[in-house]
Amino acid sequence: MGVTACPRLAAASNPPVDRQVTLRASVIIVSYDSRDYLDACLGSVLADLRAEDEILLVDNASGDDSADYVARAYPQVRVIRSQVNRGFGAGSNLGAGAASGRYLAFLNPDTVVESGWLDQLVAAL
Repeated sequence: MGVTACPRLAAASNPPVDRQVTLRASVIIVSYDSRDYLDACLGSVLADLRAEDEILLVDNASGDDSADYVARAYPQVRVIRSQVNRGFGAGSNLGAGAASGRYLAFLNPDTVVESGWLDQLVAAL
């Protein structure tokens, strides 16, 4: 499991329609029945998050109360609920479409990041 980051690319012929890029980075976590991992993942991400960053959790129709739990326990995380599980790729696309960051970082829910990880990724990009 791991981390993938990419700069938001907008071709002149296909610009984003509904959103503005207003933040530095969006961390997108795609989850399916991952409640047991989310505290460690979110705790590690939140420990380093800046005011100009955001976290989005895309829940792929989990049956383990993951989305409700995160909404209650982590109000600073934006929860996006998919009605069906279409997999990591479609969940990533759903999160990317809702993100406001210039850079997107995609995490698996069992990822625990190290201090400074996002700053290092952004600096490299």
